[in-house]
Amino acid sequence: MTVGLERRYGYGHYHFVTFSCYCRQPHLAEAHAREVFGRSLERVRRFGRDIRRSPCVVRFSRRCGMIRRKDGTVLTHAETDLDLSEQDLREADFRGVYIEGGDLSDSDLRGVDFSGAHLYWTYFYRANCSGCNFTGALLQGVVLDEVDLSGANFDGAQLLLDNMGGGCSLRGTDLRTTNLAKTVLTGCKYDSTTLFPVGFDPAARDMIRVN
Repeated sequence: MTVGLERRYGYGHYHFVTFSCYCRQPHLAEAHAREVFGRSLERVRRFGRDIRRSPCVVRFSRRCGMIRRKDGTVLTHAETDLDLSEQDLREADFRGVYIEGGDLSDSDLRGVDFSGAHLYWTYFYRANCSGCNFTGALLQGVVLDEVDLSGANFDGAQLLLDNMGGGCSLRGTDLRTTNLAKTVLTGCKYDSTTLFPVGFDPAARDMIRVN
């Protein structure tokens, strides 16, 4: 910070955000990319999250393309509809997809198949994920706060740290009937409102309790 410069915040004033993309690459050259980034900053403001753990990039693998239900019904085009929050995605097929920075918060995801998927910095805040299949999935830095995971299957799933050392978040999450028998939960954060299966010891699974 420049010597003698004084910064004041909290007055409701507008502020310029000055930065450049990694190695000055033109990632924000297109209007669509700027719109996605703007929505991401708004989510940071609205939810008050640490900016490094908030979704600032949304990228679906080429394999994803369209999101369909298991019966073949097209729900959304993943390459154009990048914000999947507050949507009815019941019984959707996300098998084997790669999602980075996706926003699925407040969506109805009952019965969705995420088996074999790689979810990085994906946001599930307050989503209904009851009965979801996460078998063999890899989750890194994923936010699962206040999510209903009743009856969900995480057999063989790995909930690991992201590249910045942030773990998955399970604050206020209902895990009472979730299959966690063979799930890697190293570094996952939970709090006093997280509900675990009877007899489950989060400390023994290298989970971290936060206030």
